[in-house]
Amino acid sequence: MIFSSALVFLVAVINSSANRYLPAKLKLLAPSIGWFITSVFIARGPFVWYACSLTIQGLFATLLFMTLGFTSSLALRAIIFPFLATAAAAWAKKVLPPVEAWATASIALVQIWSTFGGLIIHACYPANILQILEQQGERNRRVRSVAGTLVRKQGKSVEGRTVPSLDGKSTLQTLVVKQAYTTPRWVLYCGGNAEFLENSLKDIHVISDALKAHAILYNPRGIGYSTGYLSHLGEFVEDAAAVARAYIEEEKIDEKHLLFFGHSIGGGTAAQVVAECYPHASLVLDRTFSSMSDAAVAFSCLTPTVTRMIFPWFVGNLHTLVGWDKIKHSRKLVLYSQHDEMINFSISSIARHSQFQKGGADADKVVELLGAPPSYHNSLLNTFDNYEEVCLRMNWLFPT
Repeated sequence: MIFSSALVFLVAVINSSANRYLPAKLKLLAPSIGWFITSVFIARGPFVWYACSLTIQGLFATLLFMTLGFTSSLALRAIIFPFLATAAAAWAKKVLPPVEAWATASIALVQIWSTFGGLIIHACYPANILQILEQQGERNRRVRSVAGTLVRKQGKSVEGRTVPSLDGKSTLQTLVVKQAYTTPRWVLYCGGNAEFLENSLKDIHVISDALKAHAILYNPRGIGYSTGYLSHLGEFVEDAAAVARAYIEEEKIDEKHLLFFGHSIGGGTAAQVVAECYPHASLVLDRTFSSMSDAAVAFSCLTPTVTRMIFPWFVGNLHTLVGWDKIKHSRKLVLYSQHDEMINFSISSIARHSQFQKGGADADKVVELLGAPPSYHNSLLNTFDNYEEVCLRMNWLFPT
C-alpha cells in the first residue's frame, strides 16, 4: 500500500506544474516514469497489448529520431524516452514488485491528463510542430536575406544574441534590429502562436520604423535555437521577462522608453509581463484575447463555463485583461477587428468588454482596425485602412 501510494504521488508531482523546478535533464524523463509503470502493467497482461504498444511507439520514435536526432527536447520527452521506457518494461515486469490495480489506474489517469495537457499546449502554440515542417536552415536563409537588405539599404544593424531564461535552465534565441540613428525607444515583440522570429523580422521592422525605435525579437523555449520546451502557458511570460531583463541590462534601456507589442497569444504574454515585471513600460495589444481560457471557448466542444473552468487545469492561463487592469499608467493601447477570424469578438476579444466600449473607462485606449485585409487576424497592420492612425496612437505611448 505504501509503495503504491508513493508511486502515485511521485507520478502526480512530476506531471504537474511542479516539474518546472526539476533539473532540466530530469524534466525530460518525467513523462517516461509514469509511462514506464503503466507499461509494466501492460507487459504483465496479454502479450498482444504490449506488442502493439511497443510497435506503435517504436514507429513514431524511429521516425522522429531519424528526422531530429537528439536536437528536439520535445521529441525526446514526448516520444523517444517513453518508447525506451516501454521497451524496458519487458524486463522490469520480472523483477519489480506488483503495483496494486488502483495505483496503476491512478497513474494511467495522470498520464492521460498529462497527455491532454501536451496536446492543448501544442494547439495553443503550434509553432512547436510547424518548425519540424520548415527546417531551421530555410528560416536562417530568410533571416540572412532580410537582414542583409536592412543593413545595405537602411543602414541598420541586425545582431543575434542568446540570453538565459529566468531560471537559467534554458537559453533563448533573440534578434535585435537597431536603427541607423540614435533613439531611446525600444519595441519588444511578442509574436503569435505560429510565429518564429525568423518569420517576424520582415514585419516588425516596419512597425519599429514607424515608431522610430529599435526592435527586439525572440523565440520562446523550444523554438528555433531556444532550448527546452513549453509545457505551461506561464513559461511564455517567463521567457518574455527574461529577454526584457537581458536587454534592459545590456542596453541600459529606460523602462518608460520600452514598448511591449503583443500580437494574438503574444498579447496575453505582453500584458502579464508589463503588469508583473515592468509596470512602467508601454503596452500594445494587437488582436488578442481577454484570457487564454476565453479564447479556448471558441474552439471547445464543451460549454463556455466548463471550458473556462477546466482549461487552466491542463496548461495554466494567460490573464490579459487582469494584466491590463493592473497597469496603472495610461500608455497602453488595444487594437482589434470585429471580423477577426481567430479571436472571436463576441466571445474572447479583450475589446468586447464594456470598459473598452463607448463611454467606458478605457474607451480612449482602443482603435478598431478598419478595411478588408487578406486576413483580419494575421495580416500586417499596414494592410488596414487606418494604419496611419494606429502608428500615431502608438507613437503617443512613448514619453516626449
